[in-house]
Amino acid sequence: MMFGRTALFAARRHAPRRLSALLLVLCLVFVGCLVTSGQAQAQSAVTTYTGTLNGADYKIEVPANWNRVLLLYSHGYVAPGSANPARDVGDPATGAALLAQGYALAGSSYSTTGWALEQAFQDQTALLDYFEANVGHPTRTIAWGHSLGGIITAGLVQRNPERFAGALPMCGVLGGGVGTWNSALDSAFVFKTLAAPNAGLEVVNITNPTANLQAALQALIAAQATGEGRARIGLSAALAGAPGWFTAATPEPAATDYAAREQNQYLWARNVTFPFAFMLRAELEQRAGGNPSWNTGVNYRLLLERSGQKAMVEALYQQAGLSLETDLQALDNAARIAANPQAVNYLTKYIAFNGHIGIPVLTLHTTDDGLVPVQGEQAYASVVNAAGNGEWLRQLFVHRAGHCTFTPAETLTAFQVLMRRITTGQWDNTSNIAALNAGAAALGAQLNILAQGNTIVPTAPAFTAFQPAPFLRPYDLAIPPLAPLYKAAIQPPQAGGPSGYLTVMRSVNGDYQVRVSVTGLAPGSAHAMHFHRGTCELQGAVIQGLPSMVAGRDGSATVTAWLSRAQWAAVVADSTYINIHQQASAPIGGGITCGNVR
Repeated sequence: MMFGRTALFAARRHAPRRLSALLLVLCLVFVGCLVTSGQAQAQSAVTTYTGTLNGADYKIEVPANWNRVLLLYSHGYVAPGSANPARDVGDPATGAALLAQGYALAGSSYSTTGWALEQAFQDQTALLDYFEANVGHPTRTIAWGHSLGGIITAGLVQRNPERFAGALPMCGVLGGGVGTWNSALDSAFVFKTLAAPNAGLEVVNITNPTANLQAALQALIAAQATGEGRARIGLSAALAGAPGWFTAATPEPAATDYAAREQNQYLWARNVTFPFAFMLRAELEQRAGGNPSWNTGVNYRLLLERSGQKAMVEALYQQAGLSLETDLQALDNAARIAANPQAVNYLTKYIAFNGHIGIPVLTLHTTDDGLVPVQGEQAYASVVNAAGNGEWLRQLFVHRAGHCTFTPAETLTAFQVLMRRITTGQWDNTSNIAALNAGAAALGAQLNILAQGNTIVPTAPAFTAFQPAPFLRPYDLAIPPLAPLYKAAIQPPQAGGPSGYLTVMRSVNGDYQVRVSVTGLAPGSAHAMHFHRGTCELQGAVIQGLPSMVAGRDGSATVTAWLSRAQWAAVVADSTYINIHQQASAPIGGGITCGNVR
């Protein structure tokens, strides 16, 4: 991190200017945004600074009526080899409105492209230092950004909380780096294993990114042409959290229109996510020093259950005459992928979240985003709440397909909510969706617009009450990524009875695997099992049921169950024991063997 360091720079200062009618036209043609003539005329003169700091271009705009608040903008992912200009706002219409209100804008290009979080943290912090030394001292600095800039925004306020008064991550990669790339690996692994086993695809350690992507796209197009392929694309998409709505230019398919929804998932894969999974991953691996993703220990049955898309996947498999169970078993049997620990450490540093926020953070996301699925919002809220900081966080959702497809009015409305929290110390009622939409509509028709291709379309505000499905591969810094193996003895109340052991392991996707093995049972007998509060000596009430145990011919039995993080936390919140009862059906009778867990 280059906080407070001396920067090498070559600054260029431009004469003050006013927004003109020409800017309004450019706004329309290139970005799909408009500002009204009244806004343009009311705009104070703006001084623009551009230059280079340590290899990163920057842009700063300061209005003559500066209110001493600086907005530090972090831009999204730029593919290697693409143009990488400095940007200080997501679109000109939003920027014009903020400048008119007296806000200063600043943003860095970052000194590299790709997964440039390491450089972004350095370059954005250096830009803050430059601004204070050469432009002025802001009384408040707000971090905000889109997409990769969203994760950078959340990372900046986690790493340097003292420098910011608030943050607005928009369409951000808030599942964190490790979790997000693990989720991408799951989807690519499933597609390769089931839909393209002979295509020679590399899902990690990619040696020829361009050829790898070409082969993946050819396999994807071929799979989409068959019922079996479409079913497997649907399974792959479900494990990545891909939505069934591709573009705001078309109506959202009905929840049970599985054919249309799978077609949209295919479009997300072909046009958006496959380039990241099968080509751009190579850039990440190069900078991380190896593969940072793994799926050892992942239970794909459990992930499908939690995805919220199991019914759709089952319907696609049934329509194709294909066995979902057979494919899930094939995934169980497939060779799994281990990560390079050095690369995991790199991606954890750039960045995984710990939930330690002490300033207001407001996030904004569309409901149907196939590049950065909305489930990452659940992951971020989960770790913030686990750290006891939920009061600092609010989340807003826009019911629309697309990545970062917010109107300028929606963006400005979210920004106003954040600023009122900063200035008053109280959050607006963010669950009052009607008020949010009314506030956005009141900003005027020329800000309630959206670019659809080369066309600007009037677009009504679409804030919505929404609860994301669970993020399937959580990895955060609130809990170690793998808990140590836990083992407890199970002993009968009297010598000679059944005995065994209980083991618990925290899996890589955040759940807890409970494994109970017992010998000395009557062959063929069935027994209920529960976690109880108390001890084997001072027994109490049931707190968590487990699957019944059925003994084999040799009188032994092993049962494996999965508990969520919350369920396991409840089990070990106080003294706990596991009790194996006389039988499985009521009346289950007393315990025949028991083990103290905590």
